[in-house]
Amino acid sequence: MDELESRPDRPYLGSLLPSEPGPRRRGPRSWGRGRIWIVLGPVFAVAIVVWGAIGIGPAVSAAMGHGTRGYFVAQRPNCGKGGCTWSGEFRLPDGEITRHGTQLLASDPGMTAGAVVPALDTGDPFEVFPRDGSRQWLQPSLFLLFGIGLLAMWTWTVPRGAIRRRRAGRPARGRPGRRLAAWQK
Repeated sequence: MDELESRPDRPYLGSLLPSEPGPRRRGPRSWGRGRIWIVLGPVFAVAIVVWGAIGIGPAVSAAMGHGTRGYFVAQRPNCGKGGCTWSGEFRLPDGEITRHGTQLLASDPGMTAGAVVPALDTGDPFEVFPRDGSRQWLQPSLFLLFGIGLLAMWTWTVPRGAIRRRRAGRPARGRPGRRLAAWQK
């Protein structure tokens, strides 16, 4: 008798383990992380790149001091987990109101309703920037770099994996080879 069979404290599992792997599972649970990466990886990466590209232009212009000079007049706070930002009006130096319902990025924590802050309108559809300089260009540039890195990683891993599978004689992922049943052989 085998050593494992003779130990009463441990059940013998040798006969329960399959000698050959079973049939390949099909369906949504068999997709796995590889196929999700193949399909959703580039979609997610492109969305991040677009988000970063949209925001980087106005933010860099504000950091360089370019844009329409004027004043932001605070009207109401918008508070959340990250603190408060203020929405209000953007006015030109002659007093003409050019934008309603805009937000001031990097609002001062001590700001109150009616406060007037020197600001720049750089063309961002929702926000104006403080005139004294802004580091708001960091976030969109990090999004842009992360998205480009994710796209580069996808373009390196997915085609390379398909080439390796093809060289090994296995079908490329996404086009599984047809396995013949025993009665078809």
